[in-house]
Amino acid sequence: MRVAFPLLFSALLLVACSSEESGSAALKEAFTSKERSVLASADRVEILSLSPPEQGGPPSEEVTETSFHGFEIHQRTEVSIDDGRRLIDSFEDSVRNATLNTGNACFVPHHALRVWSGEGYVDIVVCFICDNFYIYPGGSFNNMVLNGSHEKVWSQIFESNGVEIPEHDWR
Repeated sequence: MRVAFPLLFSALLLVACSSEESGSAALKEAFTSKERSVLASADRVEILSLSPPEQGGPPSEEVTETSFHGFEIHQRTEVSIDDGRRLIDSFEDSVRNATLNTGNACFVPHHALRVWSGEGYVDIVVCFICDNFYIYPGGSFNNMVLNGSHEKVWSQIFESNGVEIPEHDWR
């Protein structure tokens, strides 16, 4: 039994380390080093609820007063840096635990973030239905499906800040 315990402990440590390494690799795949830097040093975070079109599809680079990457803005507000940090951390956790996208791609987003650090910013547009996301500037789409762990935190923060998510019959 004394021999089995060290072997079991070593095996668990190996699994934990490889899981942590794959999580780091997922973040590196999802975000450029500049995007990771902005997210790590965020000093302002804005949340946006989007009114998605009847049919899903990829967003665009276009951002106006009424449109965020091609989707109509329903509501928007800046949140406290503490809430912003919780949004970013929960999203990064969901990316760390993402799986390979095997065909989910409706992309009918209702949620978005704009994260600033100094003069730089990162936009994240997320579909909670297919769990796909786009990162801007650049419009990079990741071949990952988020694990959904961010959804509860995001929903709580959107609600506590009075930002409603518009109803949409997407099924």
